[in-house]
Amino acid sequence: MIRVLLINVLLGVGAAKAQLTPPGLDGAKAVGWVATGFTQTLSPRWATTIYVGSSTQSSLDSYAFWQKSAISVVNQEWAYQLAHRWQVVAGGSLRFQSLYEETPPYEPRQPAVRNELRAYSRLFFRHTQGAKLSWAHSFRPEYRRFFTPAWQTLPNPFQIRLRWKSQLSYPLNATNTTQFIAANEVLTTLDRLRDGSSQSLHWGRYEFSENRLSMFIRRVLTKPRLNIDWGLMHQFWWDAGSQKIRYTTYLSVDFLFRNPLTKKGK
Repeated sequence: MIRVLLINVLLGVGAAKAQLTPPGLDGAKAVGWVATGFTQTLSPRWATTIYVGSSTQSSLDSYAFWQKSAISVVNQEWAYQLAHRWQVVAGGSLRFQSLYEETPPYEPRQPAVRNELRAYSRLFFRHTQGAKLSWAHSFRPEYRRFFTPAWQTLPNPFQIRLRWKSQLSYPLNATNTTQFIAANEVLTTLDRLRDGSSQSLHWGRYEFSENRLSMFIRRVLTKPRLNIDWGLMHQFWWDAGSQKIRYTTYLSVDFLFRNPLTKKGK
């Protein structure tokens, strides 16, 4: 869920609307994700969001999502409100992901952990439909660089990924403190690969990698100023080894504090 963070911060127009969706993983049937962070409005146009998250995962033949360590994430974004409906975001992320074989007995790969540095941007467009339905559409290009646990470059050193997402929210009560949120995101990738014989680098094929369908319930608290999201993400991902689409389900909960550095009443 993954999120990605999948982060939506509306500046100067009301309460922050953020979602720390779980990051997508390969080699699992079920994943559990927990994240906590804060979003802080800095001015009428600027805001920042910081969060940390961690997940566990099952193997490909099990739904025991608590079975293995999966990934840890530290993420920060800077958001700028271009206009009433338009927003641009720049972000960076540090990730430590455990890797496992996709055949029984699903032992750790070598190396067993992959470090990742990620930089990305996101362009948002938001609008409303009727009195209650709110939409957010985004385009997110990102650059991913991969390393061993000792920070040595891996054989496939980096990847460019393009992501398109649409998200709707609908209030479930009159005060808008409980909301239903649904989102769908399509991801495509372009990998920089190392030729095994010559060790020279070349570009792989630009291709579809996965689709993420998320459904969440959000609870908006005022004391403390906190958003709590819980729900499911359904990931449909392309398994290059078996040449087929696989499915992974994510159980997700996140806690996002709104403007913790701002005094109450402001």
